Amino acid sequence: MTTHLRTLGQIQLYTEEGEELRGLLTQPKRLALLVYLASSWSDGRMCRRDALLEMFWPEADSERARNTLRQAVHFIKQVCGADIFATRGGDEVGLVSGAISVDILALDQRAAEGRHDEVVALYRGEFMEGFVLRGAPAFDRWLQGERTRIRKRVGESAWLAADALLTSGDVDAGRQMGERALALSLDDESAVRRFISTLAASGDRAGALAVYQTFAARMAKAYGVGPSPETRAIVEGLAPSEHAPASSAAPAASSNRRRWIPAAAIAGAALATAAFLWLRPLMTTPRVDTDPNRVVVLPFVLRGPESLRYLEDGLPILLDTRLDGAGALRTVDSRALIVHLGQDGTGAPLDPPRARAVAERFGAQLYVLGTIVGTPDQLRFSVSLYDRAHGSEPIAHTEVAGAETELVHLVDQLATELLAARFHEVGGTIAETAARTTASLPALKAWLVGEAAITAGRYDAAMVALQDAIEADSNFAMAHFRLAVAADWSGHSSIVTAEADRAVALAERMNPSTRLVLLAFQDMRYGNYVSAARSLRKMLAEHPSATEAWYEMGEVLFHGNPPQGRPLVDARDAFERTLRLDPRNFSAVIHLSRIAAALHDSATLGRLTRSGIDSNPDVAQRGELLLLRALSLGDDGARRLFLAQGVSPAQVDALWRSIEYSGNLAAAAPIVDSLARVARPGDLRSGLLLLGSHIAMGQDRFTDANRYLDSLAVQAPQSAAVTRLLLAAHPALPSADRSSLLQRAIAGASPLPAGSQARRVYTAQSFSDSVPTHSAGALRLAYAALHDSVKMRALRNPHDSSSTGRIIDLTEQLMLATDHATRAAALQRVAQIDSALGEKFAGQSAFAPRARFQLAVARALEEEGRFENAYARLQAIPEDFGFNVAYMTEVERRRAALRVKLGRRPASERVKSSSP
Repeated sequence: MTTHLRTLGQIQLYTEEGEELRGLLTQPKRLALLVYLASSWSDGRMCRRDALLEMFWPEADSERARNTLRQAVHFIKQVCGADIFATRGGDEVGLVSGAISVDILALDQRAAEGRHDEVVALYRGEFMEGFVLRGAPAFDRWLQGERTRIRKRVGESAWLAADALLTSGDVDAGRQMGERALALSLDDESAVRRFISTLAASGDRAGALAVYQTFAARMAKAYGVGPSPETRAIVEGLAPSEHAPASSAAPAASSNRRRWIPAAAIAGAALATAAFLWLRPLMTTPRVDTDPNRVVVLPFVLRGPESLRYLEDGLPILLDTRLDGAGALRTVDSRALIVHLGQDGTGAPLDPPRARAVAERFGAQLYVLGTIVGTPDQLRFSVSLYDRAHGSEPIAHTEVAGAETELVHLVDQLATELLAARFHEVGGTIAETAARTTASLPALKAWLVGEAAITAGRYDAAMVALQDAIEADSNFAMAHFRLAVAADWSGHSSIVTAEADRAVALAERMNPSTRLVLLAFQDMRYGNYVSAARSLRKMLAEHPSATEAWYEMGEVLFHGNPPQGRPLVDARDAFERTLRLDPRNFSAVIHLSRIAAALHDSATLGRLTRSGIDSNPDVAQRGELLLLRALSLGDDGARRLFLAQGVSPAQVDALWRSIEYSGNLAAAAPIVDSLARVARPGDLRSGLLLLGSHIAMGQDRFTDANRYLDSLAVQAPQSAAVTRLLLAAHPALPSADRSSLLQRAIAGASPLPAGSQARRVYTAQSFSDSVPTHSAGALRLAYAALHDSVKMRALRNPHDSSSTGRIIDLTEQLMLATDHATRAAALQRVAQIDSALGEKFAGQSAFAPRARFQLAVARALEEEGRFENAYARLQAIPEDFGFNVAYMTEVERRRAALRVKLGRRPASERVKSSSP
């Protein structure tokens, strides 16, 4: 079986069936080992183990490094297959030829074959985009070399493809390809001149000038300088002669071009002249727009011996490299700055007004000034950070001191303090806390990369960056906290609680407000929503603009309300406040999208899902957004894109969730069927068949539900048997069908333990007149089977193993209650369960949906004449665990009946599940 590895852009590892191998993606060093071997040693050649040890574990002793390598190889085998590796003796290792396919090898092959357009199409992003491996300088050098090599190769292919297109007369496509080449070769000004000349030779002078305009603006923004005189000379030569005919520049290399160029040249002549006149000032004095995240670090003033003179320019360069790429900050190129200051000619020290003018010249909102006081024994650096919007007063000031031998550490201290001040200035409470709770600048920068990935919904990438931060500083509390958040979203639940607990153990250095947010997150992990809400209310009372606190409050209401019989829509305000404070917060976007789908608010859903998809989140999150558009908005393009992603656990999970939020079972059924047809036998196909049976149940198509279960029984007889018992307990199932369905469920329940309670119920059942024909009696059998099922092990909460069983038991009591006293006692227990669920989470699954419990509670309340309470109870559906699909139509029926009893007009909610 071939494993597929994508390294261009976001790293992906998946099987031929499309199943993502996520376990390896969260192990940076092991992933790096696989990429290195697959990229360099996948053709049957062998790599010496000593070379791998030197590349990946240079600081470890030989025995420890060899043991770590063995563990890494063993782990990769577990994920990708035992036959992926080849060895020769004990000293060499490589990958079996053909065991893994790598996109960069395919790229190299297509380039060698001259298929240059395919090379460009394969390049979806930088090699191992955003990947950083700490403590492995040899690998880092290899990685940087590969990035440069691949980018250069793709750039060369793009230029060749552009030339071919222009030569064939396809000027529009040639220009687009050339622009792609230009993006890949920003620093290669000779390539830019070549493209401008080629466009001009093809007759597209306006296009050539437009390319120059784009290049000049980008050079000004990136480096604060304009194009070279050679480039400007070419552009000046493009201005048409007043005596030359407009078509004179058109070459006659081919008949196709002769037919096209004269018209284009004539039409573009006036444009070319106007563009040239507009661009002329830009050639000499580039204008740079102000960027609030650009910072210029200016030369320091030295007061000390001549031997320290190197620090005047050297210290700003060191500080520049530390600040660049820290979150959104970008620094002005130090070379361009030095050139500009040299041209200035005054030689005078930079005071704040003059420094402000330099910052404005380079489009920097922020600038740094400092002094160095030096003696043979000690250096003291005094540094101020200014914001042009705040006049001549600094927004932050810090001082550090130490020996000259500690220079690197001192610069790191300066950078960390300045970053903390900047985050405080823009209201970044979480980021400021991170900056003040680690002494490692590499850890902080890795944390910022991870935090940005969380904001964009790229949780797998966030995990990699945050693990790098922890590797650089194992006591970095904020890294452990945010790793728990990223792992929670990316489905790596096994490490979430441990990382949150570790963060709490290290939280003494956090400020009190951030500590409250962390404690709220930990409480939610344990299902203690009451305590979490208490912490967050306290935080928000003191800091009403705390983005993370509003987001976590939304989480508390979104996840904590439905189990207690309250609607998740109450969370909307908290998430909307989060987005107002941080418009890029993807986690808030996806929650609000779910709420909009549940409310059938098409306009809001369309806007939110488009925004979320544009942020390029992880595949799992993108899949859910596509599904919400497909099911709630009828977006067929989104449906096709979702199906094109293939079959994976993330896709199946997104289906369960999205179907419940949208309620559109009819549109979901063919999507599930399409995926089930292509899924290989195994857990994924079983999961899709199980979902198909629930959709059919939710549409009252009980015969179809049984057909799905017949197919499921071939692969997972236990799941099929328990689901048939669940079907037998369905309130909409005709009573005449209940007895035969129970017999089929019991006949297929052979995997149940021979001495189990369910077995005793089955064998004692005569299936004559005593067979329960009402749903409550069937529920008793389902209850017994659920408690004996192996599946129940996954349902039980580790902190309260009886919680799910108590809810199932109480559901049965509510359904059997026939008089006021019995109902009142049962409803009193419901109130106790609701209270308990505010402090102890009880999960649900496809085998124990909570909608069944909420329907039973609503029915009892309705029979007590408490129609308003009954209706409110049913508003607790949908719920974020996506297992109430089988009851969606029944819930809507009961809501509609209660609206009539309450004298209300029909709500905007639509019953989408009634048609087969």
